[in-house]
Amino acid sequence: MPHGWAMPRVLVARALALALGLALAPGCGSADSAEIRTKKSCPKVVTDGGGGIVMPDDGSQAPECGTSVCNYQSQEGCSADETCTPALSDGGATAIEPLCAPSGDNARGAACSALTASCQKGDACVAGYCRQLCCAGDWTVCNPGESCFRSFAYQIGNTPTPTGAWVCYPVGECSVLDPHSAACKDSEDCKLVDSRGSEACVPKSAGALGEDCGNGTGRLCAAGLTCVGQPGAEACRRLCRAEECGEPACPAAEGTCVHFDRDPPGVGECTPRW
Repeated sequence: MPHGWAMPRVLVARALALALGLALAPGCGSADSAEIRTKKSCPKVVTDGGGGIVMPDDGSQAPECGTSVCNYQSQEGCSADETCTPALSDGGATAIEPLCAPSGDNARGAACSALTASCQKGDACVAGYCRQLCCAGDWTVCNPGESCFRSFAYQIGNTPTPTGAWVCYPVGECSVLDPHSAACKDSEDCKLVDSRGSEACVPKSAGALGEDCGNGTGRLCAAGLTCVGQPGAEACRRLCRAEECGEPACPAAEGTCVHFDRDPPGVGECTPRW
C-alpha cells in the first residue's frame, strides 16, 4: 500500500468482516439483493356511498293497471272467486282490458297451460307458470326473490300486444359484473332491474356509455352499464367491483367506483367528481 494512502472505511469494514468470518448483507442493486415487495397501487373505491333506495310508485294507481271494472295489482272490482286478468274486450279483436274471470286452483309458481282459469286469484299464466300480476314496476307487492320488471303481453297473430299488466319474476340468478352469464339466454344480458339493485336476465339493449337513457328516451343501457341520474337527465354509467383492487375497475377518466344503496352487494358505479 503506498505510503500516505488511507484505505476507505467501507473497505476496512469489509476486510475486517471477512477476517472475522462474518456474512455481509447483499449490496443494494446487486444480483443477490433481497426482493423488495411493494403494495400494488389500486384505484380508490368507496363502499358506503349511501343515497338510499327510491321506492316505486304505487303500481295499482297506474292508468294501465285497471279500469272501472277491476285492477290487476290490487284485484279490486272482482269477487272472491274471480281474478282480474287481461282479456280481449268486446270492442275488437285486438283490444285488451282488465276483466273479472273465474280464478283457478294452481298455486303461485305452479305449472299452467291456460291464460286465465288455471291460476289462483291475482295470478296469470306466463310462459307456462302462474305468476303474480303487478303494475308499472311496483316491486313492493312481489314475494322475496322476485321483482316487478317483466311486462305481460298477449301474442295476437304475429304481434306481441301489451296488456298493461306486469308480472313478478325471479331475480338474483345472475351477476351484472358477469353480464353474459350462462344463466342468461343468448338474447339476454344480466342487468339491474329495479331501484334496490335486483339482478335478472333481460333482453339485450344497446345504450352506450354516456348516452341518454331512462323513461324520457325509452333507451336502455347495454350490458355492464346502468342508467343513473336525475329524471330527464339520466345517462348510462359503467358498473364496477366495489372492492379494493377489484375488477372490473373504473378507468381514470370515469371517476371513482362507488357502491350506492341502490346497487347489489360488491357492485359500484364509476362516478365522476366523487
